[in-house]
Amino acid sequence: MNDAGAQETVDMVTGDSGEAEAFHLNVSDAETVQQVVAAVHERFGRIDVLINNAGVVGELVRTHEVSEL
Repeated sequence: MNDAGAQETVDMVTGDSGEAEAFHLNVSDAETVQQVVAAVHERFGRIDVLINNAGVVGELVRTHEVSEL
């Protein structure tokens, strides 16, 4: 968890006239993920870049093949 680093990135983007926001959440909580997606859609209208940086224990599979826990 590097919230300071995420905020530093947001500051760099917004300081260069861009728009950005960082969210820290547990991606295994589907309800929280849906809330964040809704918040992003409301604020920006779309998602241009998404970095899903989650640690996973177990077999490595493609993102679209991962089931909800």
